[in-house]
Amino acid sequence: MKKTIALALWIFIYTHSQAQYTNLVLEGGGMKGLAYSGAIEVLDSLSITPQIQRIAGTSSGAMNGLLLAIGYTGKEITYLNIKTNFGKYNQVGIPVISGIFRLRNHYGYYKTDRFMEDLAIAMQAKGFDSETTFMDLHQKRLSHSNLKDLFITGTNLTDQKLEVFSYLTYPSMKIIDAVKISISIPFYFEAIFMQPDGSIIQKKEATDETKIMTDGGVVDNYPFHIFDSLAYVNNQEYSYYVCNDKTLGLKLEIDSSQQQLSPQKITRQNQFMSSFSHLSSETRNRRFLGKQQLEQTIFINTQGFNPKIRRISKSEKVKIIKCGYSATLKYFETKNLLLDR
Repeated sequence: MKKTIALALWIFIYTHSQAQYTNLVLEGGGMKGLAYSGAIEVLDSLSITPQIQRIAGTSSGAMNGLLLAIGYTGKEITYLNIKTNFGKYNQVGIPVISGIFRLRNHYGYYKTDRFMEDLAIAMQAKGFDSETTFMDLHQKRLSHSNLKDLFITGTNLTDQKLEVFSYLTYPSMKIIDAVKISISIPFYFEAIFMQPDGSIIQKKEATDETKIMTDGGVVDNYPFHIFDSLAYVNNQEYSYYVCNDKTLGLKLEIDSSQQQLSPQKITRQNQFMSSFSHLSSETRNRRFLGKQQLEQTIFINTQGFNPKIRRISKSEKVKIIKCGYSATLKYFETKNLLLDR
């Protein structure tokens, strides 16, 4: 009986959700991004993933977005997550000394080389290589329905603005270079030196045109607005984003926050600092989000999971992946039950 009810509910959700969304947005969140594979597994099961044409992502959202864009399924991304030792990405060279030298000269303690090496291997498994550009992916997508166009964000510290990397803005840029920029957490990972065409160079090769780039989450960690339309009123004195009703967002929370931020318990200094950081970042992340954007967002409660990049056990990985799975399933269960009333 229970199996029959579960099957009927799944069919109901499937028929209401299929083909509604063509855009997907993935927030940045460090190791919390493990939850995305569970969420994508649900989107795969509901046949939403094949309808997605464009993906926008920041930091860990950019990495997961790339995998999804080149044809990975949720289960395949889960497999990669389970087998990967994330601790190896804290790559410093000579302990302490190399990190301090890099922090002083390249503005970040760790390198991102091992991240990029593993990402290149993952791309090769789907018939792409590290030289693949945004335009290469776009042209291939036109004849392969399982591929998606990719929009990745980075922070341009030189020009003090957000950059959106895509086939429309940086067609000749290597996608893997855009991901490298997007995951470069300030001071944690070294900054990236980028030329105007999107190519990455060494600091010693920098010119007056070189831009110093870092993690896209510095400016906008949840770029839902990328697929929205900017509207102006009163002779362009005011502006606002008109929500694209074909966009679905996945957002990583530390608690049960959804439409509004959840209250924080503060009795110790670390709780004070955590609450301060959370409010500061979320105020920035939500500044473009109106009622409809929030309603089209799946809020994934990662239950206080530490986003720091580190080695964790398989059981910890499975737990955070399940957070993404259950939040996404609950979203569509709730949404479709409301539609049925």
